Amino acid sequence: MSSHPSLIFIAPSKPSQTTLLLVEEAKNKFDVSLVSLDDTIIKSSWKSGVRIYNKDVDISFADYIFPKIDGKRKDIGLKIVKAYEILNANLPYTSDSLIIAHDKFLTAMVLSAKGINVPKSYLVKREEDLKKVIEELNLPVMVKILSGSGGKGVMYVDALDTIANLVNVMESEVLIQEYILSPPEDIRVIVAGDRIIGAYKRVAKKGEKRANIKLGGKAVSVDLTQEMEEISFKAAEAIKADICAVDIVESTEGKPYVIELNLNPGIKGMMEATGKNIAKEIIEYIYEKVRR
Repeated sequence: MSSHPSLIFIAPSKPSQTTLLLVEEAKNKFDVSLVSLDDTIIKSSWKSGVRIYNKDVDISFADYIFPKIDGKRKDIGLKIVKAYEILNANLPYTSDSLIIAHDKFLTAMVLSAKGINVPKSYLVKREEDLKKVIEELNLPVMVKILSGSGGKGVMYVDALDTIANLVNVMESEVLIQEYILSPPEDIRVIVAGDRIIGAYKRVAKKGEKRANIKLGGKAVSVDLTQEMEEISFKAAEAIKADICAVDIVESTEGKPYVIELNLNPGIKGMMEATGKNIAKEIIEYIYEKVRR
């Protein structure tokens, strides 16, 4: 019988490179299972309670459960995380964390309520509400689809007509945020409990305002200020996430703002920029937590 603790990764049937890196590192410390989120079934009954299955195998219990849930699968992912919460599983985040992190307005609202610097944010659906928003924020602004990721659904807008057209074609609300005057770059920080696992800067390609690696951004190393570290810990704590990526922009005046939280961040760019084995650092943190 193995003396290693057990760890179950639950990921899409085609797992990301980040998930595969984490799985390989975890094999050094854990008995690892990688199961498909798409093939996972939850059973609930008054007799047996909640049970979670994957291809008829009971995966209800392990020393640690690591869900890797993308935006497309957030609804079923939420139910899976909630089921594991009911079973008192050891998880990197809560079901509430998942709800908040996958909604940009909820993220902004929750963080601001905790006194964390975020851009002024408005939830808008009707065109007639736009004028009030613009009077408050002044152009340009950032317009964001609430569940967008990877830089998609994020638009820099400097004309009222453009915003009106966007709202008219949207079937649901959009988030309108003040534009923070800053270089076309942002900083991603990965927090795990009481430590910073890693951080790097993403610099947008020429002519692009969204600093995202998938959109051609460049990854470079960065030294965090004490304020950036503090704001990262506070942001993760605000949504009750034990492991979380915090995206920050620094204004031209040197003030950091949290613009997004990510529970399923890619780590390849950070590993290349920092020269650190981020996957190993994350697994080491989980192993220490399980062994306490």
